[in-house]
This record gives sequence, C-alpha cells and structure tokens, in this order.
Amino acid sequence: MGRNNVLAQGCLLLGLLCGLTGCFPFSFWQPAPEKLDVSELLVGVTPTAPPLIYKEGDRIVGLEAELARAFGDALGMPVRFVELNLQEQIPALEKGKVDIVMSGMVITQPRSARIDFCDPYFRAGQMLLVDIANGKQFPRGYYDLKWKKDIRVGVVEASPGDYFARKNLPEARVTGYKTADAAVTALVRGHIDAFLADAPMVAYAAALHESKGVVPVYHLLTEEYLAWGVRKEDKVLQRRANGFLKQYVEDGRLESLLRKWMPYLN
Repeated sequence: MGRNNVLAQGCLLLGLLCGLTGCFPFSFWQPAPEKLDVSELLVGVTPTAPPLIYKEGDRIVGLEAELARAFGDALGMPVRFVELNLQEQIPALEKGKVDIVMSGMVITQPRSARIDFCDPYFRAGQMLLVDIANGKQFPRGYYDLKWKKDIRVGVVEASPGDYFARKNLPEARVTGYKTADAAVTALVRGHIDAFLADAPMVAYAAALHESKGVVPVYHLLTEEYLAWGVRKEDKVLQRRANGFLKQYVEDGRLESLLRKWMPYLN
C-alpha cells in the first residue's frame, strides 16, 4: 500500500492504534482544499451491520455514520445517506447514484478492479459467534470448523462471511440471512451452530446478547481491511477523504470513535 499504509497501521487488529500526533511540523501556510463538484455528499450504506452502520428507528447510526457526518462537515456540505443492499453498493457507485460507500466495505481484488478505495481505517477479519456450550468445539477457529461434517453456519447474505463460508467450508451447511440480527436469532434458537461475520459485528452481537448465552471465538479466520469506496475517476474526493482520515488519526479522534463504538474490542 506504499506510504498510505500509515493509515492501515493506524487501526491494527481489533483496535490497536499507532500514534502519529506530532510527526508533522507546524506550518502557517496550507494549500487550499480541492473543491468537489457536488452540493451534497451522497453516502451509500447498508445499515444492517452494527456497530459499523445500522438503524435506530429511522435514524442511521454507527461508526461509519458518525464518520460520514464528520466528513461532510469537513467538506462543508450536507450528507444524505442512500440505503442499498450489499449487492447494490458498487453498481450504485459506478452509476453515480452515490458518491462514496461508507459501509464497512472490505477491500478485495475484484472490487479494486471496479472502484478505488480510500486509505483503510481498520483491520479486522471473519470471526465466529457460537452458543457458549459449543465454544470449546472451536479452539483453533478455522481448522476446527473446516472439516466438521454438517455443521450449520449462518452468514449475512452476500457478505464477506458468506463468500468465505461457501468457498472454504465444504462440509458445512451454510444458510444466508438478510441481517446479522436474524442470524443471531437463529443461533439463539438453535437453528444454526455458528454465526460467521466481521469481527466488529460478532463482538457487538456477543455484547448485546450476552444474557442469551452466545460468545465469540476470538480467532480470526481471515485478515481484512475496511475502507471507503469511490469511483476511479473521483480522485479529488479520494484525496479529501484520505486527508480527513489522516487528520483523524493524528489528532486521536479516530481512536476515540473506535473506542466509543467498539469498546469490547480494545
């Protein structure tokens, strides 16, 4: 990732942050920010992935939502969230229906062929949520999961966990759900043996449903970087987003937001 890797290292696995404050000398002169040819920022989101992006009533909230609103303030323009399902995110971006996707998007090579990514702001991976009585079945995570015959694994449809499970768990019975809440409900009711999803989603679900006897298996099955997606031609927007993130890393605001929304991962 070249010199931009500084932001990838800004939030290492499960919230380990590096400090960059004080690395840059003070200057009285700063170049004028590049202007964007839009009057409002259209942000594509799939609000089904707490704590990254989800809904409380009619309001879209979460880490990504707070970052999006702050980014809009930095740009001096209003933010309008455009709700999409996972499969619609990249087509909507390509067709100009949204300007940026800020929705816990994982960087992958196929996606990078179609869109550009801003500097990653978090490193995570896929993790399991299981019934507490079954937690001891997975001491080695993936290696215990891969060859268990007929194990029932729940995933969010079209998510990285869905793709991973169907590709790498040949003996599993994989069931897709519309939302993480639906998958967790299925786990609590005994319809599946494990829920496979991004680490922040799993840890959040474990904290939310602790009384129902579910626990995370703290063993990452993959390594993934979360970032915002933009059109390949939108270099100005990409640079403004990267500058915004860089400032948030330097002054500690990104660390504060991560601790606010994901305290159980620190």
